[in-house]
Amino acid sequence: MRNVMPSRVESLRQNIRERLTDQRVSLCIDQWTIKGGRMTLSCFNANFINEKGELENLHIPVSPLDGRPAADKLRSQIDDVIEKYQLEVVAVVSDSSSSLRNAVKDTLFIQMQQGHNTL
Repeated sequence: MRNVMPSRVESLRQNIRERLTDQRVSLCIDQWTIKGGRMTLSCFNANFINEKGELENLHIPVSPLDGRPAADKLRSQIDDVIEKYQLEVVAVVSDSSSSLRNAVKDTLFIQMQQGHNTL
């Protein structure tokens, strides 16, 4: 039973990767901190126009972060999602959280320096 979950998670990740292949996505990110700041939960959604011209939205699973959100933790999580799912991100939408804004800004700046087509 223990080996079932990792294989299901990897299967889900592979399915998401396949659906996002050659797609330019708008990455929507939101986060909530559990009362007392013990843990931060993140929500990542990739929005894109599919080959039929329809808007699609895929939820991307991520692990919770320990403690309150800090830009470096969030940046690492964003980088991990972009790399793991091989995303071509053209826009990022987030709320006004300063740590999230700074993480997004730093991530996008680094990607632009590396020659990625990121806005």
